[in-house]
Amino acid sequence: MSARPSRGTFSLPLLLIVCFVCWPFWAPGQRTVAGPLAQPLTAHNSAGFPEAATHGETQSSQSLGNSIQSGARFRIELKGKYGFIDNTGKIVIPPQYSGAEPFFEGLAAVTVARKRGYIDENGKMVIPPKYSWTFRFSEGLARVSLGKKWGYIDKTGQMIIQPQYDAAVDFSDGLAAVEVRHKWGYIDKTGQTVIPPELRRPFPFSGGTASVMIDNKWGFMDRSGRIIVTPQYDDQIVFSEELAAVKVGSKWGFMDRAGEIGIPPQYDNAAQFSEALAAVKIDGKWGFIDKTGQMVIPPRFDGGADYDLGPFANGPTFSEGLAAVKLDGKWGFIDKTGQMVIPPHFDWGADSGTFAIEPKFSEGLAAVKINGKWGFIDKSGQMVIQPQFATNYFSKPSYFSGGLALVWAGEKWGYIDMTGKYVWGPVPQKACHLCWIEMFEYL
Repeated sequence: MSARPSRGTFSLPLLLIVCFVCWPFWAPGQRTVAGPLAQPLTAHNSAGFPEAATHGETQSSQSLGNSIQSGARFRIELKGKYGFIDNTGKIVIPPQYSGAEPFFEGLAAVTVARKRGYIDENGKMVIPPKYSWTFRFSEGLARVSLGKKWGYIDKTGQMIIQPQYDAAVDFSDGLAAVEVRHKWGYIDKTGQTVIPPELRRPFPFSGGTASVMIDNKWGFMDRSGRIIVTPQYDDQIVFSEELAAVKVGSKWGFMDRAGEIGIPPQYDNAAQFSEALAAVKIDGKWGFIDKTGQMVIPPRFDGGADYDLGPFANGPTFSEGLAAVKLDGKWGFIDKTGQMVIPPHFDWGADSGTFAIEPKFSEGLAAVKINGKWGFIDKSGQMVIQPQFATNYFSKPSYFSGGLALVWAGEKWGYIDMTGKYVWGPVPQKACHLCWIEMFEYL
């Protein structure tokens, strides 16, 4: 039996290949390994952050691909120093730090003299740089290290949970996984142990459940540590809108958080629910079902390898009321009734990048490709930003977030606004150490 993995969760061999290829370009502290790996990989320190110990850097499996820049602040690099612009391109925090992370919950980690602290969106140093390693704020707390142990601070810099753990993960759903003597347990925001440490891999809680893997099989548990579904599936069970796609035998169905199969296995393939609909594949064609299992858009769309272009691809999904679908080799967009509202005449294919993701609308615009170049359309299908941007080996243009998108043109990167005007850059690729990771922050 198998469960549908998340976009950020992929097989171990593929994950290792991806990390080997991408890691030299990623700024340390921006990302660690996504998915089932508990131990981090060390990285080239292109952002100027101090190197972390080999233990303690573990990110939650949700981190990769899910984080975006603050809508008000966008990270830039100038002559080896990092600062931030607003969405007009105005420098609001001058480049002065040897390292900087994006803003989360109003604060960003920065590096000064090889120590880390936090600034607010006005550039004020609200938590002085004294930590050897830091991560983003999540649910009001951030994990930090002093020496070789990890604890948690609040937004005033007060140490709420004293450094005592060998490794730690961000808080999610009120709990955080922590490592003690090679065993992982879960604590609450007071530091109280809720689930005792055991020989397990750490996975974040969401919606009251967390994945459990035993002997390479997957199930999930509740907040007390009680196993709801005994590990028996081949891949991680990932819930989206309270349902998860699971494979029983050769067919896919959907399971709820109680472990009940609510939609019986009957599909050749299945994607996650998005905006109350999920794509399912029958006899080589994709359609969409609702949460009762009723087929609301009959299977008639092509798919194949285009929905497996990279570890983040997982079948067609809806975003802002529209979903990208393929017919006769071209891509268009349908609404939730199945009506083709933007006719299929856009390109898509393996050259869209190793980390290609399905076309989708964000802030009213979607990146589309024509004759090898990327532009942006609105929901009427009008080309509002003419095709002019390239695809590198790793990604296409990012989604719009906070009014800006990161694009790649030739050997240069830059931020554009929703009219296509550059507000920052383009700058040479070699002058933008963080450009690679910026792409992931916008996915």
